[in-house]
Amino acid sequence: MVDFAVLFALSTLAMHILITGAAGSSTSTLAHSVGFATHARGLESDDFFWRPTDPLFQEKFGAEERTVVLLTACHRFFWHTVPSFTPSTS
Repeated sequence: MVDFAVLFALSTLAMHILITGAAGSSTSTLAHSVGFATHARGLESDDFFWRPTDPLFQEKFGAEERTVVLLTACHRFFWHTVPSFTPSTS
């Protein structure tokens, strides 16, 4: 007998894949390839650690600002992760 409650619960689970590695070890390339192959969205940690500068990687976000930027991205891309998050306007 099929337990439809279990099937429903399993069908609503989200898979998360964490890809880590040293700088220059092609982790971003691998993550983009996995995302493309699986139609998944991804978040790049550099986007939350470093401010956009030219040249890149010159100025870090502060810890509080980094947290807000990361939670905002999670809310936008993975709404089920932080459903009640509202970014502060102050």
